[in-house]
Amino acid sequence: MSEREPTTPSAALRTSIDETGGNVVSRRYGSSRRDDAPLAGRLLWEIGDWGGASEQIGRRWEELGLPLLAAELDKRPNPRGAYAALVSLHEGDVQRRLASFGLKNPDVILVETAGDRHYLRAVDFKWSIETASYEQVRAEALTALLESAVSVLTPLLAFAGVPADLTGAECADGFFAAPPTTVNRQFLTSPENRRQEYPLESHEVIFLTVDARTLFEPFPGWIVAGWLARLDRIERSLSGIDYAERYFRLGTGLLGAVAKLSTPIFESEIEPVDPEVAWDEATEGVRPLTGDAVIRNLRRHMWQRSERIDRLKALYRAPYPFRELGADLAANGIYLPPREDTSVAAADLRERWGDFYRELTQAHRNAINAAGLDLLDAGHSESEALTALEARRAEIDGASRAYAKRRLHEELSR
Repeated sequence: MSEREPTTPSAALRTSIDETGGNVVSRRYGSSRRDDAPLAGRLLWEIGDWGGASEQIGRRWEELGLPLLAAELDKRPNPRGAYAALVSLHEGDVQRRLASFGLKNPDVILVETAGDRHYLRAVDFKWSIETASYEQVRAEALTALLESAVSVLTPLLAFAGVPADLTGAECADGFFAAPPTTVNRQFLTSPENRRQEYPLESHEVIFLTVDARTLFEPFPGWIVAGWLARLDRIERSLSGIDYAERYFRLGTGLLGAVAKLSTPIFESEIEPVDPEVAWDEATEGVRPLTGDAVIRNLRRHMWQRSERIDRLKALYRAPYPFRELGADLAANGIYLPPREDTSVAAADLRERWGDFYRELTQAHRNAINAAGLDLLDAGHSESEALTALEARRAEIDGASRAYAKRRLHEELSR
């Protein structure tokens, strides 16, 4: 928790919100800012992402999904009578290197070997298949990736017996690996899926059963999920994946909201809060004390914070745009290659100057944050500090541009 004095949860979270009900299945559409909007669908995801729930779930699903998929494939007969191996693309810095090619990257390549033939299929782990696209696993996408990133992928595929020159290798359409949640099962036959250019077919999804406690227990949001479920008298239902996901997102969102509301918007890092401390602060003064009411109360304060964050993001906008950096480099005989150039040299050049530009934008943000924290220390509220910084924007932007030009000169002189 920060030692500075922003709006503290214990003071701010004292509004009693009436409980409302309702259910929504689809997550695909934007949520309403209505205070009585049902805590379901996309809104549920937004609440969870106050504390990074989607990222935690996605990362954990990729971690557990690989052994679950291997076990599932062992039980299924292979129509080609082929031996199957799974090649993870999450080893070391593989994902970072693949991302530099600007192509679709699967989580895993399934290698099916029959004699001297090797069939390669892209596999993507998706917690929600609403976010899945056939384009991610089609044979043509994997072929393009192999052609562009051959130096990255062939050493990994060699462990599965695929020759370095890909002799006998053939790409086939892949599939998605997802949990059997109600939303996922319903989506396959939904109008939303049918309206897609390439609707997902049932054979393009393998459902992998996962134990809810095993999935969520490593995260602190799971503790709060149990407390919220107890308030709503459905604690026993957390053994089911649907209820477990819902309350994990709510619990993680509660932790994230309290942490953010306890931290000045100008701080670069938000310190996590102890679950018991967060619970006491989030529930103080909320009546009736239900899980729904607690989250709605937090949501109102997070709206207010988001309006201040929007103002801060406008101040963060880089006064030295990337296109100007490109022009300055060209004036010095350095030309940034287009994305279409997939050579190692081109990727290295893009990475070098991309990192340099990120350094410049971070320096601009740091200057704004430091000025904002000074204003808070002087007794101003966050809104007052933002107003003062907005009045000084020309001055701050000018200083950042001068810094960028100076750093570029230093970099070119190395």
